[in-house]
Amino acid sequence: MDRQRSHPVQSVLKPGLLLTAAALFAACAGLGAQSVHPNPERIERVPLPGASAKNYVTTSVGGSHLFDDPSGALPQAFEHALQARGVALQGDVRLTELSRFIANLVSPDGSMPSQAAIDAAARHLGLVEPTPHFVVVGTDAREGVAERLQEDIEALLAERAYSHYGGVMQERDGIALYVAALVFRFVELAPVPRQLELGDAITLSGSLTHGHTSPELAITEPDGRVVRGAPSRGNALQFEVPVHTRGVYRVEVLGQGPQGITVVANFPVYVGEAPPESVQIASADSGPVDAQRAAEALLEMVNTERAKVKLPALALDATLSKVALAHVDDMLEHGFVAHTSKTTGSAADRVTRAGVKTSIVLENIGRGYSLREVHDGLLASPGHRGNILHELVNRIGIGIRATPESGHTAYLVTEVFTRATPKLDGDATEDLLSRINAKRKSLGRGPLKTDGTLEGLAEKTAARYFTRPPPEDQALMQSVREQLVQAKLPARSVGAVLTVASSVQELSELDAVLESGLKLIGIGLSQGTRPDTPENALCAVLLLGQ
Repeated sequence: MDRQRSHPVQSVLKPGLLLTAAALFAACAGLGAQSVHPNPERIERVPLPGASAKNYVTTSVGGSHLFDDPSGALPQAFEHALQARGVALQGDVRLTELSRFIANLVSPDGSMPSQAAIDAAARHLGLVEPTPHFVVVGTDAREGVAERLQEDIEALLAERAYSHYGGVMQERDGIALYVAALVFRFVELAPVPRQLELGDAITLSGSLTHGHTSPELAITEPDGRVVRGAPSRGNALQFEVPVHTRGVYRVEVLGQGPQGITVVANFPVYVGEAPPESVQIASADSGPVDAQRAAEALLEMVNTERAKVKLPALALDATLSKVALAHVDDMLEHGFVAHTSKTTGSAADRVTRAGVKTSIVLENIGRGYSLREVHDGLLASPGHRGNILHELVNRIGIGIRATPESGHTAYLVTEVFTRATPKLDGDATEDLLSRINAKRKSLGRGPLKTDGTLEGLAEKTAARYFTRPPPEDQALMQSVREQLVQAKLPARSVGAVLTVASSVQELSELDAVLESGLKLIGIGLSQGTRPDTPENALCAVLLLGQ
């Protein structure tokens, strides 16, 4: 899952008086937006801006103060920038309120509240899209401000499509502080309540826009478990999720866009409790950290999160780390943040090109001003959290670059997750049969018993799968059928399954072994690598008798 484009825009209006001009970027598929420079010295709780919205709304909220700017510089800058770029954006006063929230909290060195605080403010106002990009500039020289703001806004418009905007100007200690917010709203939803009662349902109805298709829903439930559905066809979306647990449900809508899978909405729904009215604005900034120590720190965070839900730790893989770092360098060199690269393709393409053969490839991309902020931003996105807590992955590669930005250190991170199939142990067949029967029992079906004739034939066939040259699957299955006809079997009929998997757990969940009426089973397992399989693939031949 990728984070959206983020490229700082430096704007020096008068030496020593520049606060900052920067674009925040958001999570794609991913990933919650990261803040501009967080201030490590401020630890306080502040009210969230404006009135608490009762619903999340994607239609523009109009008003007479789209720009709260007595100087007129921001309206002029936007008008000319939009004309120059030939684009039309809609105003939304909620973005003006969010800009005011930033203007009240940004410090003279450009430090801003944490990403979590900015995200809370946006959701409090009823915004659903990943956190906006901001332009933040402070100066005591008013001449030429509109022109310089126009240049910065045009630079953002040249890099990414936006749909809505708003902004403010505030006087602070003799300095004119300009803050503008731009968002990319690629989804139209019917109003979604921010607060529900137990027994209600989260209902999403609407459509993706601007060329995005295949809507997909991912939700982090109050206990931290991630539930993710299959993508729908087209651009229309209709989801309904009953809520039976008190707490916060983090809702994420994803779509397939020009740069791969993208987060188009990410917001919390409060069940049986009221949304917060204030937020803590502290954030921990971190100085430069060497790449190896940074990767180890992120690995520890990932494995700590997995341990909380009793998942095994991931092993850091050197080859995958090279793949991840190369993608970070590609994004920095070519000015984009996405899963799909014009030069290297998708994450799966990059992993395959590196010679890694695996059945699973997942990717997270994050950016922040501390390693903790990067990690927390990924966890705030159900899709990315789901990658971290995927029960089948067991390898991770981490690529990270630290870059200076106006006296602060920013981190761009790529995490690549794969599965290396473990070596079969001597109890694999017994383990598989035990898992199958446990699953059958949960479905109210009788256990399967092993049969010596079926077992011998299954083992013989599985062993042939990785011989050289590799036999055709159809030829193997035809041989099985012919031998079944000749054998004296204690069953009325026997079905045969040949499959390649990455774990015994996968095999235990095959529909074929869970059918009612089955009584006997013969299991053949072998492991190896063929040109058309992942490394150390697991071949299973299952003969099932009624």
